[in-house]
Amino acid sequence: MTGEMILDFFGITIDSLRVAGRILLFYVAFDMMLAKVSCERVTDSEINISLDRSDLWIFPIAFHCSLEREP
Repeated sequence: MTGEMILDFFGITIDSLRVAGRILLFYVAFDMMLAKVSCERVTDSEINISLDRSDLWIFPIAFHCSLEREP
């Protein structure tokens, strides 16, 4: 109930919230797929080891969003 009031106050619909969430999920997944190193705690040797790996896997964590049926 409070959530509906907040969304109504800002003029946000549930559908636009779903679209924004999917865009954010796509952005995070795409950033993970590019494997950008942005953390200062990673050493150069760890970066070199990760670049030499050949067993990379991609898991479809967001696949269910495209199959969601609208009521």
